[in-house]
Amino acid sequence: DLDDDCDGLIDEGLGVSATYTLGAAADWNAWVCEDYTGLSDSEGPMAVGGTLTANGFGVGTKSGGGLVLVAGDLDLTHGQVYGDAVYSGAASLASVNVLGTIAQGSPLDFAGVCADLETLSVDLGALPATAAAVVHPYGAVECFGNQPGLNICHIDAADLAATNALRIDAPWGSTVLINVYGSP
Repeated sequence: DLDDDCDGLIDEGLGVSATYTLGAAADWNAWVCEDYTGLSDSEGPMAVGGTLTANGFGVGTKSGGGLVLVAGDLDLTHGQVYGDAVYSGAASLASVNVLGTIAQGSPLDFAGVCADLETLSVDLGALPATAAAVVHPYGAVECFGNQPGLNICHIDAADLAATNALRIDAPWGSTVLINVYGSP
């Protein structure tokens, strides 16, 4: 989740100051700079810079309405949008129930926000691990953190791509950052 609670975290316990902000992306459950395929459900709003392709999905299920989906193009089948949707390119909707309005437009600066998020990703990727990542032989990946503030796990992309479950164990109210390295 991209959420306002993540903005402005400062953790001096790492030996470095880790201050960051998600900027315009903070109000979105997911912010995807490129195409996204395979969505099942997003409880909050989603922003997808490219094409969103989904079948049997729900977007904004717990958002309470308003703008819950922004995308470049929409290719949606058998699902529900629990609020308003805006797309900048083309829309193909088959058996999709939109509980708000759907309109063509460009309310977000994807290029600018994605550039900021890429810089943030590089900065966060340089932080040392503070939590243990365990890959189980049955396919689950777990991140075990015990810091009350920021817990950082480093996980190999191939392990993450092959997982059947991702489990996070960290103190309530803490923030967990998962840095993914390599290629799937």
